[in-house]
Amino acid sequence: DYTDKAILLDFWASWCGPCVASIPELKEVAGKYADRLTVIGISTDAKSEDWVEASGKHAIPWVNLHADPDRTNVAQRYGVRGIPHQILISSDGIILDSWIGYRKGHIQEQVAKHLDADKSGTP
Repeated sequence: DYTDKAILLDFWASWCGPCVASIPELKEVAGKYADRLTVIGISTDAKSEDWVEASGKHAIPWVNLHADPDRTNVAQRYGVRGIPHQILISSDGIILDSWIGYRKGHIQEQVAKHLDADKSGTP
C-alpha cells in the first residue's frame, strides 16, 4: 500500500523510555521527508490499551499499528530483538538499513544518508 515512498518502520512500546524519547525526532523526520517517506509505528505493547493511551499522549501523527505479540509475529519477521528498532525500506521494497536503540540525531542521520543520497542520484 505504500510503494510510492520509502517507509520507516518504528517498532516501539509505551513502556520503553528510548522509544518515547525518539518520538520528537521521528516527528521531525516525518515532516522533513513527507514527500518521500511514510513512517509506520508498530507497537509491541502487550496490552492494546497501553498502546492507545501512549499514542494519544504523544500525539503520534503517522500510521500507528499494534502488533499484539499473541496474535502476530511481525516483529519476528523483521528480526526485531529489541526496541526501539527502526527499519528503513526503499520505495522498491528493499531494506536499506536497520538499527536498534536511540541516540539523539541518529534517526535523522540514517534517513538522510539514504534518502538524500537517493535524491542526488549518488549511492
